[in-house]
Amino acid sequence: MSGHSSADGDAISSMQPNSGNGTLAEQTLACPLESPADCEDDVAITLIKFHGNSQCTSCINLGKFANATLQKRYAAELASGSIRYLDVNAEAEPNNELVLKYRPTHSSLYLLVNRSGVESVEELAQAWYYTGDESAYSQYLSGIIDESLQ
Repeated sequence: MSGHSSADGDAISSMQPNSGNGTLAEQTLACPLESPADCEDDVAITLIKFHGNSQCTSCINLGKFANATLQKRYAAELASGSIRYLDVNAEAEPNNELVLKYRPTHSSLYLLVNRSGVESVEELAQAWYYTGDESAYSQYLSGIIDESLQ
């Protein structure tokens, strides 16, 4: 299985929570690995919030604050597609390509950075420390995104 496409070659894209835009396998991630030439000298960032059917307040805030930070601080990058946000219910979609690839075992926030066709992945475990303070969370996440964009 390639990094960003389904078995039949469909790309994967951003999906807002409860967007009803189809399955993740029918959507497109920023900068698919199948066409790295399109990403030359570019950085594409995808934030993925994995969760289950039941979510506590901190679990909800993990994604809510991430999405709000992106909307407030990175509107231009969201509009251009260089930054994307995905909300994936791993419990409801256990065979989802991203669930199979990253194998989340709990609610989590993953940062995928694609730089010139090379993908790096990091679970942002420290985000949990800020799920009770949206301002601190936004500052933490923005620092990581800004560093990744350089």
